[in-house]
This record gives sequence, C-alpha cells and structure tokens, in this order.
Amino acid sequence: MKSSLRGTAVLLATPLLLVIAGSLLGCRSSVPAPPPPVAVKATPDAGFQVWADASAGVYYYPGMDQFNKTAGGHLMPEPDARASGLRPFTGRK
Repeated sequence: MKSSLRGTAVLLATPLLLVIAGSLLGCRSSVPAPPPPVAVKATPDAGFQVWADASAGVYYYPGMDQFNKTAGGHLMPEPDARASGLRPFTGRK
C-alpha cells in the first residue's frame, strides 16, 4: 500500500516540478500576462451627477441614502453644485 501512495505523490508533484524547472531555465509561460490596470480618477469634470438640495445647502453622491429622496432636490453635475455654494453631505452639521 505504501508504494501506491508514493506513486501518487510523485504524479502530483511532477507538474509543480516542471513549472519550477521551467522558470529556472528561463522558459516563458504560454499564457500572456494580463494588461496593467488603468487608473481612473474621479475628477470634478468626470460627468457624474449629484443630488443637490439647496434648502439644506448640501449635495449627495449616488449610493447615499438621501440621493434622489429629498424634497426640492435635483440632479446636477458636481462642479455646478460646488459653484453654487453647496457642500458634500458628511452627516455632520
């Protein structure tokens, strides 16, 4: 029974040994490397809309609980909300 277990261990270890040997010999993988990630920076001119509530003097980002729920609010680009004197909602007064 020991001999069959030893044979199984050799069969399982063989692919790993081939990978290690290939990397030591400078062999390249046939799988191409993924492209580098592209950095996306959220800038004021990114074009997304915020929910502006002029009566509260704040605006809400998409995903916030109050987004699209306050009376008298409306959608506008974030640069326009900042230019009109509104500030981002932080939950503090």
